[in-house]
Amino acid sequence: MLTVPVSFYITRDPPATFVAVSRLLAGLALAYGLVNWTRGQAHLSLLALGLAGLALGLALYALVSVSRPSGADMSFIPDAVYDPVPLLVEDTVNPNMMAGALVMALPFPLALLVLASPGALPPVSGAVPAAVAWVLDRRWFRRLWFVTAALLVVAVLVLTKSRGGWIAGGVVVYVLLLRRWPRLLWLLPVALLGVGLLAWQLGPLALLDALSSGGVLSGWESRAEIWSRAIYAVRDFPFTGTGAGTFGPVTGILYPFFLFGPGAKVTHAHNLLLQVAVDLGIPGLVAFLALLLLAFASALYAARSYRRAGKRALDALAWAGLASLVGMLVHGMVDATTWTVGRGAFVPWAVIGTVVTLARRPGSNT
Repeated sequence: MLTVPVSFYITRDPPATFVAVSRLLAGLALAYGLVNWTRGQAHLSLLALGLAGLALGLALYALVSVSRPSGADMSFIPDAVYDPVPLLVEDTVNPNMMAGALVMALPFPLALLVLASPGALPPVSGAVPAAVAWVLDRRWFRRLWFVTAALLVVAVLVLTKSRGGWIAGGVVVYVLLLRRWPRLLWLLPVALLGVGLLAWQLGPLALLDALSSGGVLSGWESRAEIWSRAIYAVRDFPFTGTGAGTFGPVTGILYPFFLFGPGAKVTHAHNLLLQVAVDLGIPGLVAFLALLLLAFASALYAARSYRRAGKRALDALAWAGLASLVGMLVHGMVDATTWTVGRGAFVPWAVIGTVVTLARRPGSNT
């Protein structure tokens, strides 16, 4: 919060900073509101159903708002697949940006199917009108709700053709499966060995180029140039940042790009932590990392506590929050969609509010 007035003081683009700061404050308010709204375990069930609904809503919105992804090297997904659903918005969303939000939403419907049964969630009676509670407590409705959300999110994530989204989605699924089968941890060194062999076979730069291309980025060198400009900005404005939402205009004036065409727009640092540091300075980055550590600790504590209490569905919900945050950091290595630069900026705060709420274990004795 203390970085907000500093950001307005230092910025050279007040309208852009106003939008970015508004998203940040709205996200904080959302997290705070979720923590204070949840009073009992019926509210936790509503929260789980709502997060699955969020995943479903994001996927449906993506179908009519995401710009059609390019990628001749991904011909296994033909362009004709996108034709039946027209774009309904003029200001379309970048596929990589939407992929970041979908990755964070995916664990919630998936966890309640893989790690527990949706029907094991506490009843919502008393928290909503009786007629609504009757529907929401039906096992068939809950299973249909979570299955539909999970399948649609996976399908839309694939259709984004976002390499970073696919990798982060795979990591999210792996983290979820670890909760059920801890021995899968042994697959991690095998996967790392496989990546190493692939890099040795293709060459490190070729592999990085294949994983980094997309949108205005033509490969690893383009992304590395963006990161270098972000590092320059943090070096020159370590305590204040350049002002939230000003990466594009600041780099255009102080640190111009050489690998992009004159019409290309580079509006963010394409790395979550670098973007936070550019916007808010190193103090803001430290505060953000501290908040993430609190969220991870809350998720682990909640998962362990609910498992010991035999409440597998709530354990699954807490573990989904952990997987969601992991997915955010993995995708955040190559994009900053879950910060104030994207329309999915509210998703991380919904997740943080959820795991903190679960750690409080409201109504655990009821």
